Amino acid sequence: MAEYTINVSHPKKLIEVIGSGEVDLAIYKEAAEAVAKLVVKHEYNVFYDLFNTRINLDVESLAQAPRTVKGKDNVAAHNIYTAAYVNNRDYQSWKFIEIQLHGLGFNGRVFRSKDDALAWLAENTRS
Repeated sequence: MAEYTINVSHPKKLIEVIGSGEVDLAIYKEAAEAVAKLVVKHEYNVFYDLFNTRINLDVESLAQAPRTVKGKDNVAAHNIYTAAYVNNRDYQSWKFIEIQLHGLGFNGRVFRSKDDALAWLAENTRS
């Protein structure tokens, strides 16, 4: 089972999520809903460090995961940027979720480099 911590960095205007372990649909939904509440409160971009996680979702769950999150229709969630730093093993699965999120109107990208992910978010941070 996955574990995660969520930190809000006011100087960076960033919500940081650090995960480890196995990600199933329940933990995906739990973490995403917790982050959605913080996005509404702060309107900060989101950085997911998922390098030490492992996806345990079948293709149907991968396709449905973004649609199951409460708060996904909030306007604030569509005005922020989300970057995920992932490992090579699960890169294609996270890219599939990225495509689903784009279809729902979210601004998110998956990266194999933590530095690239953070740089992309910095370029897209509102002042």
